[in-house]
Amino acid sequence: MKQITPTFSVEEQLTPEAIEAAVAAGYTTIVNNRPDGEKPDQPTAAACARRAAALGATYHHIPTPGSHLDPAAVDAFTRAIGDVTGPVLAHCRTGTRSLMLWLATRIQSGAMAPEEAKSIAREQGFD
Repeated sequence: MKQITPTFSVEEQLTPEAIEAAVAAGYTTIVNNRPDGEKPDQPTAAACARRAAALGATYHHIPTPGSHLDPAAVDAFTRAIGDVTGPVLAHCRTGTRSLMLWLATRIQSGAMAPEEAKSIAREQGFD
């Protein structure tokens, strides 16, 4: 898990069991940016959503293909985390898409310049 800010982290694909650990660690919102069926062995968004709901966490599925960031996905991500008061954990296959979506929301809102976003991604070990 990579903590980007005190209230936002990214992670590789979560399982329902990993969601339990994330909620126990204090995450109140989980955002899944991986399309279902990307790999045959990945858990479904529905299974993860059920586990998150059973634990009292908010869960959003914003499937984003790995090859590009769709403006609609950026907008959905913005809405999903916009009014959140607790820590957010976003995940995909490696964490890269989730970080890129978050950085895009920050650039789009004017809270961050593109060069700063690139610097943060590099500092966190993402290309």
